Amino acid sequence: MIDTLRFANRLKQAGFTDQQSEAFAEAWAEQARDDLPSRSDTIALNSKIDRGHAELDAKIDRLDGKVDRVKAELDGKLDKLTWMAGFTLAGVVAVIDRLLFVDG
Repeated sequence: MIDTLRFANRLKQAGFTDQQSEAFAEAWAEQARDDLPSRSDTIALNSKIDRGHAELDAKIDRLDGKVDRVKAELDGKLDKLTWMAGFTLAGVVAVIDRLLFVDG
């Protein structure tokens, strides 16, 4: 809320006439009422922001789920590769052992 009387009084103290002070204060208050958001505008904007946050949170949760699934899949593949590398290495060692240490 704009206190036009207080505003006009300050203008009078600065040297404006009564008529100038009152006219300027009223004009400024009218323009401010037209330009400034109302309480309902602010409430509507806050509501919109809250919905946006909720939607963003839901998208982040879905993305977290996807990341967790991909991580689990990659962990499983890494485990398989580790086992395969271990068996392959054991096989190579066995072949080298047979080639180098053949009795006979």
